[in-house]
Amino acid sequence: MSLTRAYRYEMGYCRRLAVGVTQCLALPAWMTGRAARLAWLCVLALLAVSCVAQTSLAAGSGFKLRDLQKNVSTLQGEIRDLEAESAGYNSLAGVEKQLNQLGMVAPSGVKHYSPLAPPVAKK
Repeated sequence: MSLTRAYRYEMGYCRRLAVGVTQCLALPAWMTGRAARLAWLCVLALLAVSCVAQTSLAAGSGFKLRDLQKNVSTLQGEIRDLEAESAGYNSLAGVEKQLNQLGMVAPSGVKHYSPLAPPVAKK
């Protein structure tokens, strides 16, 4: 057999083999038809929309979280201010100031009594 004929025979065999393999590996018509492509397109669109929705929900949650953190820091500042104000009212100077505002005066002539009897219990 000549080299040319051998080459053509081998190439024809390879082509037939390749066509046979691709036909064996080809998907059925119902998987590659128009309806299947439309279904895959719908699934892909649904996945894309769900991805966008999930991202926007996560971003919205981040904004809410940041607003709540700002509220917490504001309330903590108010708590510190109220604690300082409360400490001012409970201090001796604050109590004297409130007594003066209410018109109260210190009593005069306070007598202190001490018990003169001995203790009742003995060892």
